[in-house]
Amino acid sequence: MRDGAPVVVESRHGRARLVARVGEETAPGQVFCAFHFPASGVNRLTSHHADTVTSCPEYKVTAVRVSVP
Repeated sequence: MRDGAPVVVESRHGRARLVARVGEETAPGQVFCAFHFPASGVNRLTSHHADTVTSCPEYKVTAVRVSVP
C-alpha cells in the first residue's frame, strides 16, 4: 500500500473509499480515519449507536479490513 493510493476500508457495519496516508503516527496493525468530514463515509464504519447528549456516533475501536480496489 502506498501513500496517496485509493483504499477501501470495511468493517462489519459498512465500507468507505478513502485515500491512504502512510506514516509512523500509528502503531503497526492500526489505522486512523478522521471522522470530521461526513462525506468521507467513515461514520459508516462504526455502529449506529450515538451519544444521547451530543448525538455523536460511537467513536470507539472498530476492526477493519483495508484493501486496494
